[in-house]
Amino acid sequence: MQQRTFHWGYLIYLGFYFLPPLLERESNGWHWAGILLALAVFLWIFHRVGSAPPRERGWLLAAMLLTASLVTPLNSGSMSMFSYVGFFIGFWGNRQRY
Repeated sequence: MQQRTFHWGYLIYLGFYFLPPLLERESNGWHWAGILLALAVFLWIFHRVGSAPPRERGWLLAAMLLTASLVTPLNSGSMSMFSYVGFFIGFWGNRQRY
């Protein structure tokens, strides 16, 4: 991933985020509001982490992980958010450290 660029194509897998609430019959307005709020926070962090200096990436990844963890009780489709955290860890991971 190039520095200072935001690739919308990577977000295609967030389509899985919307499957569980669409298939549940009990989804109401508050449920959808919580899901969309979590998605907005996640996208903001995703945008920031793409251009963040290395010293800030750890905190942004922790925030991304926290957002995905908090929305999991509302939406099991949050598994797609965890995959982005794993991608960034693998992409920026230092091989010597692991």
